Amino acid sequence: MAKILCIGSGKLANQLPALMPQHEFIGIRRSKVASPLQLVSLDLLSDQLTIESVLKEVGQVDAIVFTATPDARTPEAYQSTYCEIPKKVLSVIHHLGWSPSWLHVSSTGVFGQDSGEWVHEKTEPAPKSVFAQMLRASELIVAEYGHTQIVRLAGLYGQGQTHLLKALAQGRGIQQQPWSYTNRIHRDDAARVIAFVLAYQLANRSKEVSYWHGADYDPAPLHQIANEMSHSFDLPAPQFLSALAHEDAIGSQNKRVGNRRLVNAGFTFLYPTYRQGFCAP
Repeated sequence: MAKILCIGSGKLANQLPALMPQHEFIGIRRSKVASPLQLVSLDLLSDQLTIESVLKEVGQVDAIVFTATPDARTPEAYQSTYCEIPKKVLSVIHHLGWSPSWLHVSSTGVFGQDSGEWVHEKTEPAPKSVFAQMLRASELIVAEYGHTQIVRLAGLYGQGQTHLLKALAQGRGIQQQPWSYTNRIHRDDAARVIAFVLAYQLANRSKEVSYWHGADYDPAPLHQIANEMSHSFDLPAPQFLSALAHEDAIGSQNKRVGNRRLVNAGFTFLYPTYRQGFCAP
């Protein structure tokens, strides 16, 4: 049995105990709520002495899973969550003499490629927005530590997250020209990817830094998905837009994310494409 510390105790982390019941999961949160994790109260934006005191009480852990997300979409919130928290925690565990594995959940948003090209685990990220740049900076911080597996998740949906279906029901316009490839993964599969990589990490105890892409098999164009979903759910026909040379064009999302390493390692999807995922409960 491994002792695993979860930095971030949202929906993804909360699914891990059920997926890996043989292990002990401890979650860090500012305030305690009902959770399948053993919760410890701690504001990770506190000073390092406070963090160290709490981690001493938790005791040495075998792995740390970072799934924290900022409270707001601001540069300051991203900087604090994705850069300052990992720096503080890594500094504390170094001072304590611990060397747990680190599993870091990032985003395929670190790729700024926008011409419909494929990106893979060894593709060099080209972040454009300040938010994507901070995500990449976070990856580099934990990569310097080593003992690290970095999981880049595509857009999450499922478990009540149905933004596209709501947009179609409201008659919102959908970009058709130029094509905008989108990448996604059902939330159930996203949690399973984290559990899969964590199991790999615990079994191999590799000191190398590796990247994994949590994205399904079908990075389809947005207008194609919208058209199929409108028929499947008996929604109004999409109002397609041409965004050529228009500020509303979706450029930063126009890439196709490959999941080669994950699949080659033996992972299987519950929802291999959006067609299965959108129809799931």
